[in-house]
Amino acid sequence: MSAALDAFDRAVRQFPPPPDMKARARALLGCSDWSGSFTPHLTNNYLVKGVLNCGELSMIYGPSNTGKTFLAIDLAQAVEAGRPWFGRRVRQGRVLYCSLEGGGGFVNRCVAAGASFWTLRAGVTLTGPRADTAPLIEVPQHLGGLHGRFALIVVDTLARAMGHADENAAADIADLIRNCDTLRAATGAHVVAIHHSGKDVGRGARGHSALRTALDAEIVLACDAGQGARRRDRRAAGVPAAAS
Repeated sequence: MSAALDAFDRAVRQFPPPPDMKARARALLGCSDWSGSFTPHLTNNYLVKGVLNCGELSMIYGPSNTGKTFLAIDLAQAVEAGRPWFGRRVRQGRVLYCSLEGGGGFVNRCVAAGASFWTLRAGVTLTGPRADTAPLIEVPQHLGGLHGRFALIVVDTLARAMGHADENAAADIADLIRNCDTLRAATGAHVVAIHHSGKDVGRGARGHSALRTALDAEIVLACDAGQGARRRDRRAAGVPAAAS
């Protein structure tokens, strides 16, 4: 295998990209690796151990009034403080909470929770030709240079971040995912979106199924109507729901 790798390296050195190669092709060439040089990753770079990993994309969803924002604020505060979250170890880092709806209700929830993290209370769109992805990236990059690396970005809610796009359209959801991928790649932060379940709660989050297939993890909230208790389940790609 090492002989094959050496031959590959020699070929790359001997035959550099032609001068007329397009910039995009050069960028893709720069992302090309020889698999024989790979080493396995045996430990996860976790944000919340066993639940969320650094630099990934996840979603918290459930019916209305199940406490999605409360849970997200608690998660954000745990990451900002580096304290355990539901008994799980947490890697400390700065948090940017994008509150795209809720108004004064969000402020009251933060005060009640004793929250202390950066919040962005403005309209932000992550779809379409005028998406706010680039300026949104600059906010944690600037604040991170002053106050430390950002580990978590919360988008509350996904519906507001869609702008005029249709969450049931595959192309629009693909556009949203593409912008979320750009956001997390540029900042290194885990991005979690807050969303609502559909009319049939058992079928998962509202909108096109392409959204779910792009996620690294889901946290589902439900409310016991009889007792008023909240329950959270974690789901990951290919992993059955596990109550906790």
